[in-house]
Amino acid sequence: MSYFDFIKESVTNLKTVGTFTRSSKYVGEKMAECADLAEAKNVVELGAGDVAITKHILSSLPSDATLFAFELNETFVEKLNAINDDRLVVINGDVGQIVDIMKSHGVDQVDRIVSAIPFVAFPQDLSEKIIQACKS
Repeated sequence: MSYFDFIKESVTNLKTVGTFTRSSKYVGEKMAECADLAEAKNVVELGAGDVAITKHILSSLPSDATLFAFELNETFVEKLNAINDDRLVVINGDVGQIVDIMKSHGVDQVDRIVSAIPFVAFPQDLSEKIIQACKS
């Protein structure tokens, strides 16, 4: 996705995208590095967006791990679905329902949650709902 396409999608869907700028390659690399994914089995990415971070997470995951990428934006979901990796499960759903969604995939606990969600762009009650759902 080009920078222009990302901005266009952001302007059109600011409430769900939450930002006008893409995460850089450096941010993706650092987030994957800091998440210490080498031994993780189940990882959740919140607001996977345009796959800028997703690809770095996948490159750091063991071959038997699973990445559950949550994304509401349909355009970004299409980009995620285009990734050819059996470890990736794309979830076009509300992160607030993470407990039920993970249970529906047979997962009771995750090893890591990676997020680039711009919480400051969201109402405080929504941010708190997402954080509480992840804590559960």
